Amino acid sequence: MRRFIGILMLAAFALPAGAQQLTGAAKWADSARLLIDRAEIRAEPDKLDSAIVLLDRALSVSPTDYLLLHYKGYALYQLANQGMGSPSKELVMRRLEEADSLLAASADQHPLAETFAIRSSIAGHLAGLDAAAPLSRKMMAGRMQARAQELGASNPRVALMRGIGALYGPPEHTGGIKEAERQLQLAHDLFASDAPPPPLP
Repeated sequence: MRRFIGILMLAAFALPAGAQQLTGAAKWADSARLLIDRAEIRAEPDKLDSAIVLLDRALSVSPTDYLLLHYKGYALYQLANQGMGSPSKELVMRRLEEADSLLAASADQHPLAETFAIRSSIAGHLAGLDAAAPLSRKMMAGRMQARAQELGASNPRVALMRGIGALYGPPEHTGGIKEAERQLQLAHDLFASDAPPPPLP
């Protein structure tokens, strides 16, 4: 199953033609996207730190650019994911909360299905990390997932994240292995015709 997910992740983040023609904030966003994708696939947190430094510089010039905000939130989300097994639960939660704040700001500028899919995952992680989490936080994952689905019913990255969530989340809420298999197969099928222009996810 992990090998299958790895193959899907590589397909999700392949470099489309035309990326070299970007300028300004879009070029910075695409550079950050590539750094984050490679860091995620290779589990290299230092590369995520490099992407965040790059994004901070770009955001100092274009502080409301939705893709810069999205990718910084995504980088922090990936850093938190890579630290899930560490003893510093507070650091993981801080990263997730900061990521969610950035992603919310991105969605206010321009809603992307991927942004809401990541926010759904963050809400699930935060609820799982905090046994005393309020019900509103636990319900947030479902609301964010519904919005992601509304914006991207045929988006393979939404299906991929739903599949991963179903695989690792509580089966009574996520659908468990059967739902994970269904969503991952859907993602596989959707990637065959997926070609978003750079610098989109």
